[in-house]
Amino acid sequence: MTENQLKKKGRPSRLRLYIAPALLLLLSLAFSVGWVFVSNRVEAHLDRLIADEASKGRLWSCGARKFAGFPFRIEVECLDARLKVTNEPNFDVKLPRMIAVAQIYDPSLVIVEADGPLSAAQSDKPIISASWTTLRSSLHMQADRMPDRLALVSEGLKIKYEARGQSAAMTKGELHLRVKPADKTPTNDLEFAVQAEALSSDMMPGAPANFETAGIFEQGIEFLKFKGPETIDIWRRANGRLILQSFLVSRGDQSLDLKGTLGLDEQRRLTGQIEFAGKGLDDFFKSAGFSKFSALQTASVKVPLIFVNGYLLLGPFKMAELRPLY
Repeated sequence: MTENQLKKKGRPSRLRLYIAPALLLLLSLAFSVGWVFVSNRVEAHLDRLIADEASKGRLWSCGARKFAGFPFRIEVECLDARLKVTNEPNFDVKLPRMIAVAQIYDPSLVIVEADGPLSAAQSDKPIISASWTTLRSSLHMQADRMPDRLALVSEGLKIKYEARGQSAAMTKGELHLRVKPADKTPTNDLEFAVQAEALSSDMMPGAPANFETAGIFEQGIEFLKFKGPETIDIWRRANGRLILQSFLVSRGDQSLDLKGTLGLDEQRRLTGQIEFAGKGLDDFFKSAGFSKFSALQTASVKVPLIFVNGYLLLGPFKMAELRPLY
């Protein structure tokens, strides 16, 4: 072999120097094209959802909508968010800002954060206002784009019922919802769990309390098809029931524990039966106008309370007359 041949054979190819940068460039281009493609699909899907919701009388809008998150996330920011339900009576909800985030590799899981305050009005009359330090939720979507799981966490939450001037607050709260499965097939029922720390309310005078409850909303799927206040009536007509597996309020030496099943009758009054146990609740019952219950001061005795035909019964005895809830 000649000397020139040896030199040619020993000289390394410069092509290898360009392979890594070229692959990196191709990968970056692929990510860029993929992100733009997915974000365009998300935007188109949002537009279809908004149009579909508008056909059902629910008008969703943003004063400004922005997309970000390149390259691994899709972020949708909505400024001056608004939901207006045009069914009678009109229902209007406003938020200054919401942002939804989904990972490119798992778009079915959406994380949502919201900035307060929230305001809700009915027929142009304020009914609810709320503010918070933190409000964050996660939403899992099914293949048909309907949610099947929801988790909501808040800190420093304050709520005011403007119509009656009543208010409530808590340092921390959690809400968990999921569509109840039956033989691996979703049902119309929702399972729920709620916790609240340092809960205070005009309806519960005194020191803040801790609260937790869990159970099942039969026909609760109607609440995922929210149509404003009308939703409660739709749920009632679908024979919806609330099954309380636990309902516990505790504050110092005071406690209230409920279990049972409740619904609404044709006059929108409570119907059903719950099992009651509690202690140290004399002041609470008197302030709520149920002084007859003040004798129930032992947690060792469980008392059935029956809601029927517009009355609250303790065994065969009428304890109170029930009014429509709304």
